[in-house]
Amino acid sequence: MKINKHFNRVETDLAHLYMSNAGERDTREERYSGFLKCKLAHGVGFSIIVPDLILLEQPSLFWIQPLFFLPNLFTKCDDGILGRIYVDISCSQTLRVDFRNEGFVRRFEDGSELFKCDIVGPPDLHEFSTGVFEWAADTRILLHLYHHTTQETKQSILQEEQFRLSKWNIQGNKQIQNAGCVYFTCLPEILQDHDLNQIAMAIDGRILAVMDGADIPVTVPQNGGGPFANTVLEIPVYRESTLNRRSSIQLRIDAGQLSPQHIFRHAPPAQQVFYEITRPFIYRLTCAPNTHWHFDPSSFRGEYANVVHFDYIVIGFADTLEGLGAPFDEENTKHTAKIQRTDAYGNMLDFWFSEANNDHFSRVSKEQMSFEQ
Repeated sequence: MKINKHFNRVETDLAHLYMSNAGERDTREERYSGFLKCKLAHGVGFSIIVPDLILLEQPSLFWIQPLFFLPNLFTKCDDGILGRIYVDISCSQTLRVDFRNEGFVRRFEDGSELFKCDIVGPPDLHEFSTGVFEWAADTRILLHLYHHTTQETKQSILQEEQFRLSKWNIQGNKQIQNAGCVYFTCLPEILQDHDLNQIAMAIDGRILAVMDGADIPVTVPQNGGGPFANTVLEIPVYRESTLNRRSSIQLRIDAGQLSPQHIFRHAPPAQQVFYEITRPFIYRLTCAPNTHWHFDPSSFRGEYANVVHFDYIVIGFADTLEGLGAPFDEENTKHTAKIQRTDAYGNMLDFWFSEANNDHFSRVSKEQMSFEQ
């Protein structure tokens, strides 16, 4: 048995068991300098900072995928505005991330912003890296991500120098009308059934989600929950085999062009509200319908002229069955938060204090994905 710190899992010869616990701080804390890519989003009656990526440059260039996070803390000081957010990463490690308005670097097409930041976390933080990245011109972030498919499809993609768009939503059960997607993952291989689950696929065509506060056994009955049907949601997903995901293409993907990842909101009784990235190892580009996503086969860098951005995040309230399904369904949900673009204010920290105590959800307009009936 082996613990894989990169991808938050326990590995045996027969399975990759992904962990779901959060919130254990290593007492042997060290300080690091890095960068935080994040978004400001407004729900009905609340606003949150959603951490997209944490990037570090020592001992080499690497990035970390946030898995859970707490609501942000902002403080206005004499010398500027301080933002603080606690983020849980792989193997339940908690990072404290501090960033300031004066550390603003740039904004991206997806509505996110990049800040220099200070990080407090465990020793050997690079052992918890999700992947490697490169700095491109204009402080763009190129993530090394993978597309897994069959050998035949891989050869077709390489020969055509483009990806044909998938019409399917994350759940794989509805076709999108006003866009198409290209799906990637940070997982370098899809070897076990649980790897499929991480990219919203399954051999039996279903994954299970458990409602907050549910008292259920480790193994849930195969008949959709049986006596636990009121607290366990069976989510139909794309039926697939690992055998069809054994050939891979590694690409350099502009992180500022990726679609936002959907999240769960957890509100345990008498405890701190916290948020969870629903499928943290799925990354997708959303493009205009009836187009393709082209890339250069010599550099495996893409073109982004056809990419479109929907400025909202689905937030599923995990204490209801409807909320558990919301981030996968993407259509029949009222659980959304709108991404705030802050070009006119400087950055999100300046906006936070300039526009405090306003109804931002109603003020921000957004186009939403539409689906074929």
